[in-house]
Amino acid sequence: MRKSSLRCLVTSDGESSSWSRMPRPARRWQPRNCPPDESAADACRVAGYWAAATVLSNSPRMPLWARWSPATAHAFAAYDTATKPSVSALSAALREAPATNLVLHQLADRLSLAGKYVDAAELYARAVVVDPTDETSVYRLAATLATLARDSALWSELAHSRRSAAAALLMRAGERAHANLSRDDALDPNAPAAQQLAALRALARKLIERLHDTLRARNVLIRYFRRDQRDTIGSLHTVFTKYGRPAQSRAMVHAAALSMQPHSKGLKKIKKLAKDPRSGWQVCYNLACYYTQQEDDAQAAIKWLETALTRPGVEELAGAWLAMDPDLELLHPLTRFELLRNSFATRPEES
Repeated sequence: MRKSSLRCLVTSDGESSSWSRMPRPARRWQPRNCPPDESAADACRVAGYWAAATVLSNSPRMPLWARWSPATAHAFAAYDTATKPSVSALSAALREAPATNLVLHQLADRLSLAGKYVDAAELYARAVVVDPTDETSVYRLAATLATLARDSALWSELAHSRRSAAAALLMRAGERAHANLSRDDALDPNAPAAQQLAALRALARKLIERLHDTLRARNVLIRYFRRDQRDTIGSLHTVFTKYGRPAQSRAMVHAAALSMQPHSKGLKKIKKLAKDPRSGWQVCYNLACYYTQQEDDAQAAIKWLETALTRPGVEELAGAWLAMDPDLELLHPLTRFELLRNSFATRPEES
């Protein structure tokens, strides 16, 4: 293994509040002045990210979507700040690291919470273009497109030039994810809004189909032999276990597919798996969305939502998203839903 020497010092001139970072890779000093409004703690955080990025950028175990570089250290410090950066701060970080999926996701999540689904879809599409093997990017893009297709006003009210640009980017993301549509369903940037909405629905379904195929045990096993995919997949034995991470992801994606189109193929199997606590909370949550979107059954939906909120890991769910998820609008008048919503701290900055 090759040895290397890496240092990064944070210094001040002692007379002002300005700071300088001096990384030392391969015995070469390269001083860099910090922004005037950056504190000593922020300067140290950026220096730490610089050092970590220098090491990890040379690691073959880092997936493309999570790869860092020394040039994006400041952007990652903004992404990981303990005070939850604002949308403007995340936008600034993204300008410094435009191909960084971690920042793309966080900003897109925040825009989704604000109801800006077109902007969020574009960011998720950019993440898919960067790395089409990133399951999270593909899944969130499909879910956001399904939401856009249901609320036609969000898309139809856009200016033609804006719709054309967004459609071109979404089409590019679909091609990168190999979610190729037929000629009749193709997303044409110059088509009328109504035709584009139909194409968005078709693209969302196709992305989910491709993702479900990617998560089959055989394909996951093939990906496991790539060093940059192993940490994302987990231990090898989980590929074959009933409630391992790949199986949970397959069930979650299958439940999401059920909520996007009116069919019940595989519903019985998904419900049986969701009854076991080891299946995770996401499957139950997507079943709740299925019953609101396809069955108009509020009682069944609230039952599955209550089940989801008792499962380990549900703290990942943002309280703000539970209150604003358009898939759950049918439940808003219910007192049981109000009690569930109040059990979360609905902070808009959560994602």
